[in-house]
Amino acid sequence: MKKTGQGSIKLNFLEMTVFPILVLGIIIVLFSSSMFSNSMEEEVESGLKNLGLAVLNTYDVAYPGDYVMQLKGEKGIEILKGDKIISNNYNIIDKIKEKTGIDITIFYQDTRILTTILDSEGNRIIATAAHPMILQEVYEEQKECFYNNAAIGGIEYFAYYAPIYNADGACIGMIAAAKPAKKVTAMISKSVFLIIVLAVIAMMVTSAICIGFTNRIVEIIQEIKAFLSSVSSGNLTSKLDAKVLERNDEFGEMGRSTVHMQKALRVLIEQDTLTKLYNRRSGENKMKTVYQRSQNTGVPFAVSIGDIDYFKKVNDTYGHEAGDAVLKNIANILNKNMQGRGYVARWGGEEFLLVFENATQKVAREALLDILNHIRSSEVTYEEEKIKVTMTFGVVPGDCTKEMKVLLKEADDKLYWGKENGRNQVAE
Repeated sequence: MKKTGQGSIKLNFLEMTVFPILVLGIIIVLFSSSMFSNSMEEEVESGLKNLGLAVLNTYDVAYPGDYVMQLKGEKGIEILKGDKIISNNYNIIDKIKEKTGIDITIFYQDTRILTTILDSEGNRIIATAAHPMILQEVYEEQKECFYNNAAIGGIEYFAYYAPIYNADGACIGMIAAAKPAKKVTAMISKSVFLIIVLAVIAMMVTSAICIGFTNRIVEIIQEIKAFLSSVSSGNLTSKLDAKVLERNDEFGEMGRSTVHMQKALRVLIEQDTLTKLYNRRSGENKMKTVYQRSQNTGVPFAVSIGDIDYFKKVNDTYGHEAGDAVLKNIANILNKNMQGRGYVARWGGEEFLLVFENATQKVAREALLDILNHIRSSEVTYEEEKIKVTMTFGVVPGDCTKEMKVLLKEADDKLYWGKENGRNQVAE
């Protein structure tokens, strides 16, 4: 179930990022390809139109006058432009074909009289007619037309046709500028292929970035989840990856909130509410750590249990609120004086556990005497009443050959002996 949950989060992220990118990329490719194809066709149309009109202008400049058909012998005919015979004169259109790759054809009425287009045997396809639809639309209806599938000599062309007029406005034929459809299609296909390649690369890079980002997000979620699982299982010392805490986004805030929650739980579970010291459970756990470290390293430690003298009398005389004030004052003195020496925990009621780390019983006793002097000289003011108390401590060396509970009992026995023999002292 755990893997499924993680997988579903990752899958959902990918569905929200990569899938839309792929769909959008496909749409963009299709749209761009269509637009580019249309644009290329328009460009070809414009180029063929300009070239066709330029050819007509060239003939008008080179051979002023109208187009005229006259008989040549008994069966032949020839076409003149002004007083010049242009039939079989291919100089102009051949040079244009050589420089531009565009085929030029001139029709007189419905018949080709000049063309650069060759048949399969290399002969010019003159004295042939245009397609009936082209004749109808261009010659008879006198309209300029562009065709992207004109069949000429068995080959498809992109072709522009325009009517030719004499000075009196009479339509006497047509001019055609054509380019093999295969060449145009190849040019379009090459460009479209480049668009597709670039789009695919862009989609792959973007998808890789999204996948990397998704993986990182899922990792962060899993790190936070693992941290929460560790805390919920009771490991209140577990640490969340610093990279999560350093983020300046919602995940960083979430991580910092979970750490704050962990700290709050530690306070709730490990700390005594009144004195802010470790509670008994935490005191035992910390002592276990000190005990095990001493077993492994031989570093000495000492254990002490202290009790406030005549504390019941304080409660009976001044009230429990005054007793709480005394407890907090004593806790503050103990905690302050145990800094760098070990730790102190509230053991229960007016009793406190003190564990001295890296210290012999003698060192611990001297420290306790110093602490006791601080307690003797301190006082608590409650409702204009000054309350002074003393404490009795029992202290024993941390002997790792004995169980922890035995050491605690021995310290408690020493405390009891001190209570029975005058209080306000350190018993060892």
